[in-house]
Amino acid sequence: MTPSNPSVHENKIQPFSYHAFLFPFKWEILFNSIKPFGERCSLEDFEKILGLNNDAQNLNRNQNLRWQRKHFVIDQQLAYNEYNYFYDFVRDVIYDRGDQDKKDFKLKSIVRHYDFKFPQENSFFEIDTGLKDTPLYQLKIRKIQLNIYETGVGIFSYHLENDTYDRPDDILNINQFGRRIFVGGYQLPGTYYDARKNLSPNEVQFVDLARHFKISFGNQTLITEDFQNCKDFEKFEKAPFFLPKTITELITYNAESSNKNALLTTEWSYESSEARIWIAPSIDDRMFVHCWYCYSNDNTVDEKKKGSKTKTELNSNQFNENSEFWYKYTFIDHQGGESHQNISFKNEIIEKSTYKRWSDYGTLYGISKYSFTMLCSDTGPEYLLSVHETMYLKMAELSLVQRATVLRFSDEVQYINSIEDEFKKNEMIRGLYEYHIRFINKIDFREITPQEQGIELYDMIQKTMRINEQVEFLDKELNELHDYALLLEEKTRLIEEKTRSRKLDLIAYVGLPITFISLIISFISLIKDINITDKVEKDNTEIEKFGLNFYSSTWILETIGILILFYCGHQIWTNFNTKRKNKLLAFSLLFILSFIFCILLPFIYRLISF
Repeated sequence: MTPSNPSVHENKIQPFSYHAFLFPFKWEILFNSIKPFGERCSLEDFEKILGLNNDAQNLNRNQNLRWQRKHFVIDQQLAYNEYNYFYDFVRDVIYDRGDQDKKDFKLKSIVRHYDFKFPQENSFFEIDTGLKDTPLYQLKIRKIQLNIYETGVGIFSYHLENDTYDRPDDILNINQFGRRIFVGGYQLPGTYYDARKNLSPNEVQFVDLARHFKISFGNQTLITEDFQNCKDFEKFEKAPFFLPKTITELITYNAESSNKNALLTTEWSYESSEARIWIAPSIDDRMFVHCWYCYSNDNTVDEKKKGSKTKTELNSNQFNENSEFWYKYTFIDHQGGESHQNISFKNEIIEKSTYKRWSDYGTLYGISKYSFTMLCSDTGPEYLLSVHETMYLKMAELSLVQRATVLRFSDEVQYINSIEDEFKKNEMIRGLYEYHIRFINKIDFREITPQEQGIELYDMIQKTMRINEQVEFLDKELNELHDYALLLEEKTRLIEEKTRSRKLDLIAYVGLPITFISLIISFISLIKDINITDKVEKDNTEIEKFGLNFYSSTWILETIGILILFYCGHQIWTNFNTKRKNKLLAFSLLFILSFIFCILLPFIYRLISF
């Protein structure tokens, strides 16, 4: 590596560039059995396993704790401007405002925000690109943050400040190598057949992967990642990627477990007695880049003041929307070359990705699937830098959450389809569908701000990331899955109803003749007893006693008859709707006979006896 020899802006009052690297990921709690989506993506369990919920008092008492959950508060003018920029219904997903007690219910936060505490002085993120004639980049760490969402996704982010390197190639290198967190590909030998040979670990070379990352706080190195694990191909059998220590060791920093590395895994498995957190990239091996670069205007001229094409004027072309630098900066290419070999193709996609509202001020915005960049001159308005770090950063985070959630739900759909147990599958579908409705209502927005420039930029992000198309496809996918769940429920209901109907039919078929015979025998016995009492002389006491007993038995008979009538009425209604003629006829006959012998005749007897 060569020492840096950057040029410095005269009277510099802000950094040369700002780099926020955002890692969108999907996660879930791994139990020893299959559980519904809501239980696997519990914010409380995530927080408990990693020991993230700490207040300022706990952090001061225990110096080993770094993560602190932080609710959003308006404590300065910049925070007010940012908060006021968005619609109120959007703030619930971009800010952690804590659980809110309403009049009749408790409104739970759908996002939890955590800040990593560290000394602000002499804290650096170091990037060794391994390139010749390139400096060892040391960027000031401004913030390290973690956002966790109830939809099973999260965003981990570094926020870095560069006040040392101002060359365009340096900015490109920082973005390209800083965003790659594990190997995306290996360099292959030159020939067709050599490419099929397995190389030894010492021969393996990565594509656009840094030689190392290093995080230092207060002049003490905390974490170093050299990516040597990516040379062990045998480990890829269980998990196709490795997350760098600069992410895993920071996330698990507060955990109380003696084996912190076991708490966070990229291997998806339920074979564990201890709850762990599975984490995987939502997109690929690259972090999302949110960056602004403020170039010096000393060697450039205003486009409107051009006369002849002097050397100074030619230098100005590297910072306009048609320049090679602007393409590389927007699409995160580095100095090795552009990712295209067709000028018309380049012009077409750069036109779609460039926001030119303030181009006459020397300010351009670029949006791609992997970046949200701003390029401005050091003579432009300074407030643009703060706006890009706050409002536009939240805009990018929200869009990443939307995209990551759609992909997370699509993964869940595929997982549910692989479950053979229909009862468990139906339960899983119901759980996912509930969270899908919450996503539509609380996260997926067509508009997030009344500010015109914000509306235009948000529309560009949504279109570039194809979020609306993906949401529509997910809606269709989940609606079909929900319809399938309804079919499963209907199938289960019909099976249960058929089983219950068979049992009732058996009772009816056995009980119908028995009831009918019993009623006839009881009525004959009644007539016989009355005839006997007419022939045999008895005193008045015996006759009254017999009348009282029979009178009481009529009430019992009527009670039984009413129960039979209700049951028969239900069966008649059910079989009438299903058009089962045999059952309908049987229960109709039982209804008529029960009414005659259990209700009508006892009632007539009581009328005569009075």
